[in-house]
Amino acid sequence: MGDLLDAVGLSGFASRYPHQLSGGQQQRVALARSLAVGSRIVLLDEPFNTLDANLRASVRADVHAILRDAEATAILVTHDQDEALLMADLVAVIRGGTIAQLAPPGDLYDNPVDADLASFVGDANLVGGSASGDLVNTPLGPLTVRRSNAQAPEGPVTVLIRPEQIDVNRGAGDPGAPAKVLSADFHGSDTVVRVTPDRDDLPPKLTARVLGNHDFPPGTTVRIAAHGTVCAWPVPEGDESVDPTTAQP
Repeated sequence: MGDLLDAVGLSGFASRYPHQLSGGQQQRVALARSLAVGSRIVLLDEPFNTLDANLRASVRADVHAILRDAEATAILVTHDQDEALLMADLVAVIRGGTIAQLAPPGDLYDNPVDADLASFVGDANLVGGSASGDLVNTPLGPLTVRRSNAQAPEGPVTVLIRPEQIDVNRGAGDPGAPAKVLSADFHGSDTVVRVTPDRDDLPPKLTARVLGNHDFPPGTTVRIAAHGTVCAWPVPEGDESVDPTTAQP
């Protein structure tokens, strides 16, 4: 048992009762109990949701490392998308009682199966475009469709542009579409900028994520353009309920 306590960072706490431990230490005790009986599969049902933000991050990292060292399979149930993308080798998104997509975190984020799932996993800008071959023309500029796209689209499409793929520039001569800043929230490593484009063929609101601290007061006139490769899905013919030019991010 001493080796397990060492593994979960609780050496020297063997004589304490659970109520004498912090929340993070109690989580480690629960994990040690599971591993003590030789469990090869561990179920973690929202194990970190009672911890404060700073403690949650450190305990999550510790638990991740312990499970890898023990070579145990863990099933993590969580509503925290960041947590799922950070910890899992495979992420299953359950929609309507069935698994909508099962994929590694990077594939799930970059190549969602449809526009609804794209909007559910992370922030998504859904923009209308016209695809031909590997290229799709959008109001934010021509973009390349990922070769991993499940279905090579042709004609009218809905295009997924993640916030980090949108450039925000102040110069009147910069490429892209004109827009006005609605808000800019600084998060330390980056700034989330929300804009309203001055074009009818774009959604009324788009979200960009730019590195560093940028001063974009509300009302600032900017130009927005997109870069990188994208996912695109055909707009069903005759389906009036699907209008990518008015899709909300």
